[in-house]
Amino acid sequence: MAVAPGPDGPGAPPRLRRWAIETTDRLDRVSWPERRRLAALPADLAHYEELLLGLPLFGKIEARLPPDLLLTPPDRLRVGFVCLGPRADLAGIGRLLDRSGLDVLLVPEVDVGMSRSGNLHEAAVLADSLDMGYAFAVEALALPGDDPDDRSVGAADLYGLLGTAMLFRPTLQALGGLRVDMSGRWFQAAAERRLGGTVALFARIGLGHEFVTLTTVALDPALPMQERRQQVLSLLERLDAHDPLSPALVALDPGGDDLFQDLGSFAERPRIARLALSLGRLDPLLGAFLKRGFSWASGHLSAGARSAPRSGVFFARKLRCEAARVVPAVDASGNRFARSDLAVVEIGLP
Repeated sequence: MAVAPGPDGPGAPPRLRRWAIETTDRLDRVSWPERRRLAALPADLAHYEELLLGLPLFGKIEARLPPDLLLTPPDRLRVGFVCLGPRADLAGIGRLLDRSGLDVLLVPEVDVGMSRSGNLHEAAVLADSLDMGYAFAVEALALPGDDPDDRSVGAADLYGLLGTAMLFRPTLQALGGLRVDMSGRWFQAAAERRLGGTVALFARIGLGHEFVTLTTVALDPALPMQERRQQVLSLLERLDAHDPLSPALVALDPGGDDLFQDLGSFAERPRIARLALSLGRLDPLLGAFLKRGFSWASGHLSAGARSAPRSGVFFARKLRCEAARVVPAVDASGNRFARSDLAVVEIGLP
């Protein structure tokens, strides 16, 4: 399985930069009394480093194969991206996903054993309903009393795990994770104290005669734009280190409308974007994608959607992208299934 240490960002404890990700069929759980003990500790980075190193679940990915694994690499993959968010309607989103006929679903913001979500393992529940396999990486361990949503439910979290997941039907060639936020800011927060930070999840999946690298991450909207930009650059650098030439699809929730400047022009007029890059006038983050051979593939571009739930944004390299669409995650009465809408794109080799 792929190994991906965290970036050497400000505040990253030195030993944590060398973390590797392993796979397991079940992550270790942290008991309620232990979480209460952790919550009572001072919120300083010395404790943060010590505690993370003592919790093996932060260095592993929980993975389970689908009941009917597709052994022959398909010529096309239908990929979806949706952020569940707190109290997602899993039955509703499951029906929506079943109708969408996805081969791979990228799912940031997944709860495992959180009282606000019924103490369910959301990745496993969705995978079971769709007859898919799943991979789940822990971003953070919620500490007792840190989340107003949890307190309103009035029940203790069973496991208190928050993370990102990937559901799949085809064979995975490798899995890996990159912790793009190693600062410890969630642990030092006055409210919603958590151990951990944002994680990007990677997988290599067979596509025709090649392998495509799929990557998903949801950036923290509470962070300043420049910090979110740096996290995306860390992700792109990791892709470069892994294989700068292979087909790849990056799906991300940008955490706000300010992350990319002139995304509409970049998407609709790629030749002008390349000219702007050569003249030094392209948004630096879009320029980082363009220099690595990525183009915009799908996502929410409507300027009027600033106050509405956003869909994910796809960037693709060495792939043919078709049938891109955004499917509203709402029922007939307008009730939402998830925090974001479902973004879908079909990919194949050129």
